[in-house]
Amino acid sequence: MQMLDQRVGKIDALDTSLIVAYALGLAAILGFATFEAFGFTFSDPIVELNGATVTLAGLVSSGAVVVAYLTNSSDLSDYGDDALGYAAILTVFGTISVSVFSSVQSWLTSQPDLFGIALIGVMTAGYVAIAYY
Repeated sequence: MQMLDQRVGKIDALDTSLIVAYALGLAAILGFATFEAFGFTFSDPIVELNGATVTLAGLVSSGAVVVAYLTNSSDLSDYGDDALGYAAILTVFGTISVSVFSSVQSWLTSQPDLFGIALIGVMTAGYVAIAYY
């Protein structure tokens, strides 16, 4: 993975460009945005297993987190006992939960709009924490 490792402790161009894809994916999952490109809609289901549906938006958001993790420090011990480390860890679990579990998606979309917008902001800040490490 050495060739993927970029600058630890800084946000590089790749991480910056994926911030938009991550936030747009979350907005589509939560029903705040619709986006269509090349005949695909972000809300289109890709895989359905036992009631869990993975949409294109979920795949894009999860993929952005994976790329940010792989292109920065890939050592879990770097996510220390500070706010950025906790935000990064919670963002990983939150992204997976929002992307995969339809019950979580249903509950989140039933909340007031301000809650969803705040969630997008907090989770995007968590993505930035992952990109920073």
